[in-house]
Amino acid sequence: MVKPQARLTDARDPVTAYLAKYTSLITESDNEQGVRLSTGHANGYLQALYDIHQIGPEVFERLKHVIEWTRQSRSNELAGLPELPYPGSPC
Repeated sequence: MVKPQARLTDARDPVTAYLAKYTSLITESDNEQGVRLSTGHANGYLQALYDIHQIGPEVFERLKHVIEWTRQSRSNELAGLPELPYPGSPC
């Protein structure tokens, strides 16, 4: 599975650095419940950044789509389904 953390955010940016942690937790989850829980944390953190005006609407939407792709990709992997191409990739 492709790990999207590097594409998701710049870990040196203190505003979005935790998103890489949350996506890592999604990709390392052992079951569907762990995937849903980690995805909920990632979405909650992202929403909080948006609510306190640390990120703009375009960044919010882009990162929200990446979190959803990560969730769906890990769910597919756990179910034995084919991997999804990364958003924006030529595949």
